[in-house]
Amino acid sequence: MLGAAMNHILISIAIYFTVLLAVVFWISRKQTLSSYFLNSRATGSWMLGCSILATYIGTAISIAVVSETYRTGISVGIMLLVTNMGTMALFALLAPRINKLGVQHNANSMVDIYAAKYGDRNRLLMAAVQLLVLILWIGVQAVGAAALLKTMFGVDYFTALLLTAAVTISYSAIGGLRADIITDNIQFWVFAAVFILLAIAGYQNIDGIIPFMQSLPESYLDPFAFRGGVFFISFILFSSFVCLADASFWQFMLAAKSPSSLRKSYISIMPVLFVFSLFFIFFGLFASQKFPGIEHTDAILFVMIGQLLPNWLAGLGYAGIIAVLMSTIDTLLITGSVIIHGLLFKGENISVRSRKQVFKARLITVLFSLAGFGMAALFPGLIELIIFAMCVAIAVAPSVFALLYSDKISKEACFYSILVPVLVLVAGYKALGDNAFIVTLMLSTAILLLYDKGRKLAR
Repeated sequence: MLGAAMNHILISIAIYFTVLLAVVFWISRKQTLSSYFLNSRATGSWMLGCSILATYIGTAISIAVVSETYRTGISVGIMLLVTNMGTMALFALLAPRINKLGVQHNANSMVDIYAAKYGDRNRLLMAAVQLLVLILWIGVQAVGAAALLKTMFGVDYFTALLLTAAVTISYSAIGGLRADIITDNIQFWVFAAVFILLAIAGYQNIDGIIPFMQSLPESYLDPFAFRGGVFFISFILFSSFVCLADASFWQFMLAAKSPSSLRKSYISIMPVLFVFSLFFIFFGLFASQKFPGIEHTDAILFVMIGQLLPNWLAGLGYAGIIAVLMSTIDTLLITGSVIIHGLLFKGENISVRSRKQVFKARLITVLFSLAGFGMAALFPGLIELIIFAMCVAIAVAPSVFALLYSDKISKEACFYSILVPVLVLVAGYKALGDNAFIVTLMLSTAILLLYDKGRKLAR
């Protein structure tokens, strides 16, 4: 993309980000830690729903699905479509209870709620595990953003990653969760419009859905093409619990105005997420037939935007996707920042307006971001990062249900149900292969259920 076309794209991107950054600076003028970390627990259902969608449809749902559908067919897309619906239904059921616990314990993060029930040793362990998961997910989003910049400007991967880091760290450290939620609502409508227009443009280039599907290679319609049937089934059955065990999703739950607004948000976004999930499957299949031979498959969505949309709209589309990736990273960074802040400054009043407090939070955000972008530099493989992050998170899922619904699980059982599976996973991930997901979940569940019984029998 050269000459006038590139100029149109760059102008669109520049205007878009100028507006977003102006909004972020305006919001950040009078902040407390409560607004920086939790939007002062005042987020209504409409704002929350759009923000959840903008954050959730990040690299893992958009770029990764399009990329893997391009390579192997519908398998990954179908897995994530079913998982998306299960995740939102699960959140609609459990999120109001999490919100109530947050208010009851005056908790600023998932880790604080664990500490209130299971003590400081579990706080430290949960903080360590969640920070690892957050770093992995930041790496995933950073890889996606770097792929876009590489496609647009032809720079090498590490230069693109540095550009992404510079912009994202500035954006994240300044705005906090309040700015994230407000800009998410802008970004959602931008990328929603772009994806709808891209789907229409793609449809106009085929002879109808049924003939198009019939023209695909038979292997592309195999739901088990990606890592086989066992992985497919286990992913669908259990992966919704991964998000439940991710502290960044809890941050939205704790920021909601009320439990009822939270439930309403998750129910209302389900049909929208379903439609976008179908879009991403279509984009990957379409590109596999219309643009074969693309080496860097993480960039396919961006190639489609550049080829099928007018230059000014392509620029807006690029900017929207970059902004969504940045916004997802922003939520992850703020979540990591509040966890670290809670460890370093436990008990500090976050409702008082203090420039010193906010400065400390911003500094923590900057330092934590370096670990996430370092992960992207060391491990640029998108799908592998996603799967490993999910395997680590699933080790926490059984203890989440114990936290929410059981008073019979001891602090020790909770502690070892997280520690042992994570250590096994870190030490033996390659050896476990496609069984890592199941092994981690089963081991965590077994320890949680049997540890206390075993100690009683030993006595």
